[in-house]
Amino acid sequence: MASSGLAPIYQRGIDENILRTLAEYDPVYRLFMHVEDTSSRYIWHQGWSGYGLPMTPRYPGTPVESGQFAASFSKQYIVQGWGLGDQIPYEDEEDDLYGVIHRALAMKSGFMGVAYRTAVEYYVAQFFGIEGFASGAVSTMPDNVSLFNTAHPVSSSQLGVTYANRPSTDVDFSVTSYQACATNLRTQLRPDNLTYINDRPRYGIFNPAWQYIVPQVLRAPMYPNTADFNYNFNSEDNVTPIYWPYWAYGGATGGATGGNNSWFFVGHEHHLHFFWRQPPRSFVYWDQNVLAQIINVTMRTAIGASDWRSCYGSRGM
Repeated sequence: MASSGLAPIYQRGIDENILRTLAEYDPVYRLFMHVEDTSSRYIWHQGWSGYGLPMTPRYPGTPVESGQFAASFSKQYIVQGWGLGDQIPYEDEEDDLYGVIHRALAMKSGFMGVAYRTAVEYYVAQFFGIEGFASGAVSTMPDNVSLFNTAHPVSSSQLGVTYANRPSTDVDFSVTSYQACATNLRTQLRPDNLTYINDRPRYGIFNPAWQYIVPQVLRAPMYPNTADFNYNFNSEDNVTPIYWPYWAYGGATGGATGGNNSWFFVGHEHHLHFFWRQPPRSFVYWDQNVLAQIINVTMRTAIGASDWRSCYGSRGM
């Protein structure tokens, strides 16, 4: 007769192989995003505009000038679920004379772990590639425009005052474009339109195709591609370049030469978030209807940005 109720036998081995496979790889997105656990399906981040400056001189016996702070843009993160499954018919279990299926189960779960760790990288790359450089309205962003944009409203109460965290014309990465990026990050204003963040570049994200060019801009002792022996002051910023192969994916399709030319930087005070509601978890059970051992793995995540500040990027040429 067909074996049944074998789920408890498989569960531990499947879980261990999935977790082991996930642990063998250090996800790149963790380097430049805030990765947090959450116990809720919805996460709400509220931005605020601070007080204005005390601009009116006060004389003895006169009232103190009144000020106020107000809510600015807000961002709601909604957890999404992902699932992937497999099944093993009972006929295969009964005919498994040499225990091949039991060994293959561990391999299957390892492959499942690879699929999930890869999927997360794709999801994050897709966020930056689509929400990062989309044209027109972007409903998933707090200010309704792409993460890298030339016209970010400074706050919800000052929609007519806009700032850019992207070059007016997309450019490839170079000494000039990096210095424009660094200056932009250092001079971005908070939602009060008065206070400078005074941030600086921390991580630069590139496709691996740029791993031999980026160090010339960020680390070389002298400025590259010039006959002058000028000291490369970019090296003093101590920026960490990150070469992310998934960055060619995700809709970041640059100019005529393709998506490999896209790049972006994040500062120390960025608002990029990745939430784990549920890390990959396996469910193993016996299905009487199809007479098969069912293996399902699910996870629940949320990805996004609560604010555009401390970010700067270009799609390249």
